Amino acid sequence: ITMNGQNFYMSTTEVTQDQWQAVTGANRSYFKGANLPVEKVSMQDVAGFLAQLNELDRERGMTYRLPTVSEWEFAAGD
Repeated sequence: ITMNGQNFYMSTTEVTQDQWQAVTGANRSYFKGANLPVEKVSMQDVAGFLAQLNELDRERGMTYRLPTVSEWEFAAGD
């Protein structure tokens, strides 16, 4: 997506329990299922997940973060 001349990527799906567990080693979701979205996580949990994901994928030069409100609204409008 390009917004104001800046490119960014946004996932089209929620983080699955398999993805969360691959990064964090844990899965506290109540409704279990490998391809179900992760749930029962706090903003602190998400921040830790993103920090771990960035550490694991630093060689590719990618930085993962939550989108800003403007980015979210722009992407949702497409």
